[in-house]
Amino acid sequence: MPIDATRRRAGLLLAAGTAIAVLLAGCGSSHHPSTSPTTTPSAARTNSTPATPNAATPTTVDANQQYNPIPFNVGEVAGLPNGWSVEVAKVTRPFVAPGLPAPPTGQQYVGVNMKMVNLGLATVTVNAAKIFAIEDNANAQHAVVPVPGRPSGLDGDFVSGEIHTGQLVFAVPVGRQLRMLLDGPAIGTQRTVFQIDPPKTPPRD
Repeated sequence: MPIDATRRRAGLLLAAGTAIAVLLAGCGSSHHPSTSPTTTPSAARTNSTPATPNAATPTTVDANQQYNPIPFNVGEVAGLPNGWSVEVAKVTRPFVAPGLPAPPTGQQYVGVNMKMVNLGLATVTVNAAKIFAIEDNANAQHAVVPVPGRPSGLDGDFVSGEIHTGQLVFAVPVGRQLRMLLDGPAIGTQRTVFQIDPPKTPPRD
């Protein structure tokens, strides 16, 4: 066979082989899905991390500053924090006593007999006129009225285990319903409400 014919045949065979290789490579690549992730691993972790709930806000409310929601009735003993117990034993309305001037127009006196016990460890000085007040159903407050020549019996130092009994007098509007308020924190205990008149309150759910 002539040399030129041999070269032409070898060139044709080489070109055909190259074309077939290109076709096979193209077919192979078209049947494999992409391996690139649609999201990065860090993004996936971020999306799957649950939200952290807000931490509960600690309460700063002093329980002793909150009045009891249901007033104590006459004859009930109010057991209070730090060893105190306070009882309204009797209510007299209208109240009269020698030495008391006539009440202002439209008002009358009310007498509240009480018992206070300190079973706490500390000695506490009590000034009853500063820690007790009467509140009427119009939200007006009325202070203790001193009775000339007759101490209340509730003032002074309460050592541990000491019991004081006495009476407080207030000038109040005629016909108003009355509650007595104790400023408990002034003696190291809780603010407290006592029902004075009418002497009982309907039960609450």
